[in-house]
Amino acid sequence: IPYITRTLGAENLGKYNFAVSVVSYFTLISSLGISTYAVKACSCVKFDQRKLNRVASELFSINLCTMLIAYLMLFTALTVYPKLFAYKGLIGILSVNILLPVIGMDWINMAMEDFRYITIRTAAFQMMSLFLVLIFIKSSDDYLKYAIITVCVGSGANILNAFYIRKFCRITFISAFNIKTHIRPILLMFSLLIAQNILSNLDITMLGILATDKDVGLYSMSVKVYITIQKVISSIAIVLLPQTSMLFKEADFDNINKLLKKVWCFIYTFSIPFVTGLIFLSTEILGWICGEEYTSASASLSILAIAMFINLSGASFWGNIILLPSNREGRFMLACVTSALCNAVLNCYFIPICGISGAAVTTVISEAVIYVICRIKKDERIQLHFTWTELLGPFVGGILIGLICCFIKSMISGYFLRIAFSIMCSAAIYVIVLTIFKN
Repeated sequence: IPYITRTLGAENLGKYNFAVSVVSYFTLISSLGISTYAVKACSCVKFDQRKLNRVASELFSINLCTMLIAYLMLFTALTVYPKLFAYKGLIGILSVNILLPVIGMDWINMAMEDFRYITIRTAAFQMMSLFLVLIFIKSSDDYLKYAIITVCVGSGANILNAFYIRKFCRITFISAFNIKTHIRPILLMFSLLIAQNILSNLDITMLGILATDKDVGLYSMSVKVYITIQKVISSIAIVLLPQTSMLFKEADFDNINKLLKKVWCFIYTFSIPFVTGLIFLSTEILGWICGEEYTSASASLSILAIAMFINLSGASFWGNIILLPSNREGRFMLACVTSALCNAVLNCYFIPICGISGAAVTTVISEAVIYVICRIKKDERIQLHFTWTELLGPFVGGILIGLICCFIKSMISGYFLRIAFSIMCSAAIYVIVLTIFKN
């Protein structure tokens, strides 16, 4: 990120991110929600080889059909909309990402809980990406090369995966697949994911339409920092999806409640210092990671930090860890669709007035909408009881972290030194506070 932001500049990076946001909609049409549904469906039959082969083959066959539909729709969109045609080179390169997940079928690895392989493979290809970027990206005009590198790294990982998953099951194309069994949950998941995708990408897309490429570049880096940290914490939802799906299928609510309490305490305890740090050190983080040009987006990053906390408590916890595994996708879909509609309407009002900060404010409101709807009429068998020490420790620690960050900013100059000393002092104080409160 530090190298790319400084080399490509905000404007050309904005072009790249706008093209990514456009292609992501067609990637979603191609996936049709199959990947998330497939993790649930395959994890429930993973101990029966015959059923696993059949289910995986049917889902792969459906995915091939939806991929062809997605490419046809993308070609039509490029032909009809002049705004998109101006980005045809970037969109053409990035459209390969529509094909890659279909042949990679990473949902097999997730259903089989083979996270070691996923981690090693991802780390290896990301390192390859880093070296290719350092070798080939030399000026602001190299944004097409950057798109090619990101696609090549993704293609390598997915092609490797197409061979690797043979250790788990045999997948073949089935022309007469059982569409009735899969269509309802797939369409429910598709509606859910398209709402989530619109929610996460609509800000950038509408900034590209209502504002400038530079605004898109500035805001997209705030989003990248916020999403990177969010994924560090919310990755627990992805890891637990196979396990929680099995527990909900067996209606084992004693173990479900124990697991959910641990997960919520984990999210709460680890998100507080991240959120506080982003709010008080947003200028330093963007200035150090992305360069001085991006510090004007610090206000949007501070606002997005609040959205991150609401997302972790709402969409990540109540949505991905409770509603999806318990087959209540409909409620989660309602929450995400309502939130996406709010996001679209509010962006039309806030972006022309407040620019990138307005886009961040709409994200906070949209995440709050998801949280409220997910909590309405929760399953009464889900009982989460917390002690005051579990809640108060992180809260007190967060207040102290904010005071530490303000003190260090007033005493030390330089983005890196401020961040380094703030992290070291905050981590030490936070651990001490949690220890005192027996967290």
